[in-house]
Amino acid sequence: MKDARILRDIRVWDRKTQTSVLIDLDVEVDVNWIGQQLAAKAYNNKARKSSVLNGLVEVRVRGTKATPVEGAA
Repeated sequence: MKDARILRDIRVWDRKTQTSVLIDLDVEVDVNWIGQQLAAKAYNNKARKSSVLNGLVEVRVRGTKATPVEGAA
């Protein structure tokens, strides 16, 4: 599931002109991919959570039930 958004008037620093400028961004985030990447780290640590980007994205394991996958080694 990809979430696409347009963010308008984001303030960034222009190093060339040494001033702040406003830009528009097209942002696309694949929530499933991010969740899968952080899931193993969260599942295998005592706190049952993991995060990236200084805590801006955080995943927590819900409950204690783990269902085995058939055919997994």
